[in-house]
Amino acid sequence: MGQNHARILQRIPDVGLAVIADSRGAPDGIHTGVPFVNSVEEALRFDLDCAIVAVPTELHEKVALVLAEAGVSTLIEKPLAGP
Repeated sequence: MGQNHARILQRIPDVGLAVIADSRGAPDGIHTGVPFVNSVEEALRFDLDCAIVAVPTELHEKVALVLAEAGVSTLIEKPLAGP
């Protein structure tokens, strides 16, 4: 799902993709021209206006809380958190 978000964001005028965080590294077949980092904490080193959380459901809450505590506006894939 994250690859789809990245592809779509790059097509929107006046929207810049600053960084992609993925603990698995850069996904095969995606060429965004933006930096890849291994964690959301590393992504916070970039000047983020907002973030999209597109991780497995069981990680939604963990990742979203890191972003919220840093004051980053966040879109979270549903469901908000797992059981």
